[in-house]
Amino acid sequence: MMARVETVGWLAIATVAWSVLAFGGVYPWAYWPLIGISALTGGLGLLASRRGALSASERLPHAFLLGVVAIVLAVAVQLIPLRQSVLATLSPATDSFLRQHDLVYALVRAADVAVPGWTGHPVSLSPAATARSLAFLVSFALLSVGLTASLASGGLRALVERVTVLAVVVAMAGIIQQATVTTGKVYGFWTPEQTGSIYGPFVNKNHFAGWMVMALALTIGLASGRIARGMQGVKAGWRNRVLWISSPSASRLAITAFSALVMGVALALTLSRSGLTAFAAAILIAAWAVAKRQTTWHRRTVAIAYMMFVFVMALGWAGVDVVARRFVGPWQTVGGRLGIWQDALRMASDFRLTGVGINAFGEAMLDYQTTALDLHFDAAHNDWLQLAAEGGLLVGIPVLVAFILLVREIARRFHERQDDTMTYFIRTGAVIGLVAMGVQEFFDFSLQIPGNAVLFAVLAAIAIHKAATRQTPS
Repeated sequence: MMARVETVGWLAIATVAWSVLAFGGVYPWAYWPLIGISALTGGLGLLASRRGALSASERLPHAFLLGVVAIVLAVAVQLIPLRQSVLATLSPATDSFLRQHDLVYALVRAADVAVPGWTGHPVSLSPAATARSLAFLVSFALLSVGLTASLASGGLRALVERVTVLAVVVAMAGIIQQATVTTGKVYGFWTPEQTGSIYGPFVNKNHFAGWMVMALALTIGLASGRIARGMQGVKAGWRNRVLWISSPSASRLAITAFSALVMGVALALTLSRSGLTAFAAAILIAAWAVAKRQTTWHRRTVAIAYMMFVFVMALGWAGVDVVARRFVGPWQTVGGRLGIWQDALRMASDFRLTGVGINAFGEAMLDYQTTALDLHFDAAHNDWLQLAAEGGLLVGIPVLVAFILLVREIARRFHERQDDTMTYFIRTGAVIGLVAMGVQEFFDFSLQIPGNAVLFAVLAAIAIHKAATRQTPS
């Protein structure tokens, strides 16, 4: 049984590693294998957990799963071909757009007769793009569900430690590139199809920052757990505490703490305003959560001081004055995003019922873009707005319900008080990572990058999984 859980753990970290190291998984040669391995890992996770300590009904949060299924079905509905009369009734804006941009649709609409072989058009303006997004959604949902079940049978700390090691590798790739490579190539040899502010494996530094803030939050959770457990059983007195420093548990804590510092430095060096905002939010929430949970004043002091140290050192390494200049500028346009947001709001208003189709934002912008006309925006740089435009009420309502159920499940895990000390802090770190990503998504579209979406799915599984054994928290 444990061998199966261990296999799932290794498959999970392999999935995360491929998703981030293969340029964030943005190219077809990277994301199609990623979709397959994510689904495989999730399926094996479900199988591996069948004989765990918890019953089948205890392992999975069924209400939340129904919410996820509702999202999948809603996106699938966007792909159902509809007759023109039905489509025009449901979404007049879709009918109007297609008459201008789809020659076959326009001819059929003008003739107002049945055409052999033409079955209609979905509400999605770009059915191929929406179908691809549906494949991502199903695969990553299965990954998260499978891990949720698998972690109920063990392997949590091992998975988090492996994510930490991977995150250090990714962070070092970014730091080294920042210091030595100026060719505009990823890893120094790969020229992206679209130019951008390359950082580490990512074409865009904002997406690197989004991935790193999630990994950093998880590592902070691991470090906080080791701080809480580190001196348990150590006798009172400074001599005993000094001797503890040479113990294996102290060494593991030092390595974890240093790993978080490396991640923080890599994140700060991106100078991504959305990433730094999410970083600050993660540190503040973590400090509050740790102060609330640590049982003694010196552990509380050490934990909070450590997190402040990571934040201050990261900013200091990047240059406080340099970081400050990034936030002193033309904020009346939110870094040039305000115009895009206004276009997205008009789009969401016109397609309020069915949306333009998941991942069809770029197609709709052919008509709606009014800013920086020398460019073409295929993302709103605010995933919450983009979801409203692409999903409408059809997808938006299931997403809202699933979000509420996710929050409820997370709250239940904490209220159940079944976690040991380490599990509690790791779970807390995962929740902080999810919240930090939610903050960044107000200014960017990191979760549209497959590598970020995979890590987000892993964090969601950690946040809602049930403790492997029933025990009183230490």
